[in-house]
Amino acid sequence: MALSPAVAQPVGVPPLPPRRHESTPPRPDSARFVWQPGTWEWDAAASRYTWHPGRHIVRRLGATRFVAGRWVQTGGDWAWRRSRWR
Repeated sequence: MALSPAVAQPVGVPPLPPRRHESTPPRPDSARFVWQPGTWEWDAAASRYTWHPGRHIVRRLGATRFVAGRWVQTGGDWAWRRSRWR
């Protein structure tokens, strides 16, 4: 799932649907993997949100913490803050 950097949603986009509950599956046999939670993404062509389920991703070398991407509201618009490593 490749999500774009923080960009304000177009005017008239409805509020985000409620977050879906996900059960985190067992981690693959390596401490190199971390869980990236699922998220909603706006599909402009279909004029609706689509759900992208969570998945295990490989830890970046030298990183100690994964910060999951999230939607933030500024004024009346929504913007996506992409995932990052610290």
